[in-house]
Amino acid sequence: DGESVWTSGFLQVGRTVREIMKNHLALKWFYVSIMWSDPAIMALTILAITFLTDQLEFTAAENGTAMILMMIFAVPGSLMGSWVTKKSNAVISSMVAVVILIVTTVVVAIELEGPGQQTETYILSAFWGVGTGWKWMCDRMVLW
Repeated sequence: DGESVWTSGFLQVGRTVREIMKNHLALKWFYVSIMWSDPAIMALTILAITFLTDQLEFTAAENGTAMILMMIFAVPGSLMGSWVTKKSNAVISSMVAVVILIVTTVVVAIELEGPGQQTETYILSAFWGVGTGWKWMCDRMVLW
């Protein structure tokens, strides 16, 4: 009573945030994790295409192949994430996915140096796909 739809929505969000911060610590840290990992995963494709084009001198077709491999390997990644989630839980499975993504990105930074590394790039794109499919599946599973 006495609140507009506009202010009522903001007040409810504030109450929910306070409740999570005070009484649901695991959920709080899950949301902090998503706050950092989801934008990084979303930016991965843009950064990968820029890196592949500028540093490795990939053509549009080679860039497309790397991105398609990422999308294709997201499916087995989500299946592996589902299996690990059943054996442990979605939060642990999500952490494993983040480790896969971090390790793959570090290997990309170390190994990929210049033109002529299409095969290595395609293999690492597949690992990026596994990590992203795994992470997205786990995040959605925790939210349900």
